[in-house]
Amino acid sequence: MKQICGLLLFGLLLLAGCAGRTSPPPRDKMTPTALPPSSPSRSKVDWMTDESAALSKSRAEKKPLMIDFTADWCAACHEFEEQVFQDPKVARVIQASMIALRLDITDENEVNGNLISKYGILGLPSIIFIQPDGTPLPRRIHKLITPEEFLEIVSPILTQNR
Repeated sequence: MKQICGLLLFGLLLLAGCAGRTSPPPRDKMTPTALPPSSPSRSKVDWMTDESAALSKSRAEKKPLMIDFTADWCAACHEFEEQVFQDPKVARVIQASMIALRLDITDENEVNGNLISKYGILGLPSIIFIQPDGTPLPRRIHKLITPEEFLEIVSPILTQNR
């Protein structure tokens, strides 16, 4: 039953993210500015992609975990990468004070459906924060914001974990 609910939620997430779009851009036709957000050549943040390893690292280093849910078809996710995560101040804060995990949920499958259900993701972009002990924090980001707004949101999270 959980798997069915997860897949239904994933389908709704896809519909919400694709509202106004007829189809995702073909991967081979993407321009350099539309590279997937997880592209290592574009990011100033060292993103982990393994959930289990990131949770373990967060616990071991006693740093909060930031999870960025993304998808190739999510235009706002690409904008977030370019406008927020590329900002030097934001990148420095993330690198020094957090464990950064990027989960690509482009593909509709059971694994991604389970992640969406586990973390209560209702749409993209979605950035959530987890304490080193694994407890989710109430602060979440569900829209494109400025680098300054991002730093204001994470400031209490970082203060709490000192």
